[in-house]
Amino acid sequence: MGKDSSRSTISQVGRHAGYGITIAASAALFAWLGTLLDDRLGTRPLFVIFGAFLGFGAGFYSMYRRVVLDSSHERDEGPPAE
Repeated sequence: MGKDSSRSTISQVGRHAGYGITIAASAALFAWLGTLLDDRLGTRPLFVIFGAFLGFGAGFYSMYRRVVLDSSHERDEGPPAE
């Protein structure tokens, strides 16, 4: 296994780990915001659950946009001209 191959593998692992962190962080952030809203309105756990799902959806959309839409856009453009 060459040096370029191991760098490529590490790069891919980092990218995919970043997707997971993005989903988890957005779900946690929106759940926390839901907790604040629930404390203010006295509706526990309504907005915590809603926030967690909304955050998960936002994180998943971010991952989807990066993986599917950006890769198809790169494929359409082709290699850069020199």
